[in-house]
Amino acid sequence: MADTASVPASSAPSVEMTFDGNPVDLERILAHLSVLLLLRPAAFDSDSKRSAFVASSFRGDALDWMAETLSADSKVFDDFEKFKKMVKARFGMDAARRQIMAYTELQELKQGGEDLLLFLCRFEGTCSRAGITSDVTKLLLITPKLDSYFAEAMRTSTQALSTWIHYRDALHNLYMRRPSTTANKDKKRKKSKCGKCGKKGHTVTECRSEN
Repeated sequence: MADTASVPASSAPSVEMTFDGNPVDLERILAHLSVLLLLRPAAFDSDSKRSAFVASSFRGDALDWMAETLSADSKVFDDFEKFKKMVKARFGMDAARRQIMAYTELQELKQGGEDLLLFLCRFEGTCSRAGITSDVTKLLLITPKLDSYFAEAMRTSTQALSTWIHYRDALHNLYMRRPSTTANKDKKRKKSKCGKCGKKGHTVTECRSEN
């Protein structure tokens, strides 16, 4: 057996060992990195170092997930076994099947008259389950799914909406400025004339005229 002391030091996994979030590669990558950890016990003598070494192999979707997870919990590296379970829960084969189902649901998702704020919550939740964290992808998907009023307003907007937060805020502001359905009906009623008495502000069924 080779002397572990002769194993060259490396601060991060090689290019061949990078993980981009593909569930098919997960077990192979984790096994490979685990061997390197065992070969260099002195270099990786804490849970945080072992977790950080594995995370340093992440690219693409896996790296996006890691950045989001770290921002929510700065101590995510402190327990190596827990960290591996989180990675497997997010990128394992079971997770992949759930992602596929969520992605299919996302393709069929439409606002369809639903309240905008409720729809945005549903859209963001489905994106999360489908593993979509990229602002670019969300921005490409969202507009065709909106009702025509909001979709047209966003397509013709002169604002520079390059991030999901800015786009969502712009939609929210548009939602708050849009006259409500009830307000529109009341406005039309005030302009319309009664077919019985000829006066404005009510309909025939509401008319109290004796004539």
